[in-house]
Amino acid sequence: MKAIVVRPPSVGAEIGDIEIKTEKFHGLSVKILENGICGTDREIVKGMMGEASSPPGDRFMVLGHEALGILEEDGFQKY
Repeated sequence: MKAIVVRPPSVGAEIGDIEIKTEKFHGLSVKILENGICGTDREIVKGMMGEASSPPGDRFMVLGHEALGILEEDGFQKY
């Protein structure tokens, strides 16, 4: 999946291919149609959020939490 990624504490962002571990989401699969970034995301890209860090076990952080999508699978059935 394509995503906007940052590698704190480095400044800047890039479009990267990431793997989604679906077991973390109880079998839910959502096709993302639109995704937005907020002011905090912009500050992270500029290196202005000193406390921003990658999740444990990852070397990067995915930006954008304001998403619009369609549920494709809920662990029991496909739509």
